[in-house]
Amino acid sequence: MWAFFQKFVEFINNERTTSPLYGVYAISFVIWNWKIIYTLFWEDKGIFSSSPRVDYVQQNFLFQSNPNGDIWPALINILWILIPPAVLTFIIIMWMPRLHAWAHRLSVRAHFDRKAVFYQERLLYETMEQKNLKSLAEVTQEQVKIKKEIVENLTQEEQWGLEFEEFKKSSKKEDFGAVLRVIYHYGGRVSSAGSRMVGAQAVAEADTRGLISIDQNGTMIHLTDKGKIFAKNYLKENRI
Repeated sequence: MWAFFQKFVEFINNERTTSPLYGVYAISFVIWNWKIIYTLFWEDKGIFSSSPRVDYVQQNFLFQSNPNGDIWPALINILWILIPPAVLTFIIIMWMPRLHAWAHRLSVRAHFDRKAVFYQERLLYETMEQKNLKSLAEVTQEQVKIKKEIVENLTQEEQWGLEFEEFKKSSKKEDFGAVLRVIYHYGGRVSSAGSRMVGAQAVAEADTRGLISIDQNGTMIHLTDKGKIFAKNYLKENRI
């Protein structure tokens, strides 16, 4: 029996891989007749003490034959074993692809619904972001306008004072300190006895900012009015 069942399983596997129709029918056959197959191959031998397995199956799962020897019970048993798996095979082959297509259609629809929601939300977000950026730009422009108006209403000395507040945050502040030391300790001489008292870069930076004036020989520097304001503010916080 076990050898027969192994061959039957191999047959089902081969048919399933070579012919979908036969394979589906074989599986349907096993599903429909699982009680008979289980009883023939796996049921405990103890319940067959009075009769063989085949007789037990015939007595419990099949239509009984009559003493007259009619073939109808046998024919009905054959049809009962073979026809329902055929009907189940037809249902699987005819309707499973449609069911699969319907499920796939639902899956695709859900996928694009999610994409649609994503793009709608992204569009809403980008619209809100553009509005916020536009509002921020308007506020920034208004602040620049107000700041410009404030600066225009300041005196020249006050404007230079604001400029110094920005200047002291830069690394050039120490170079300006070196320029002030030359002016206040050495009378503005850039060099003495062939040696420079301050670096050319520091002098150039101060000159481009309009803080000093340089004589024609390039040996003397003097503070401009703007430079005096910068010096005044610098000396409030630093020593030279």
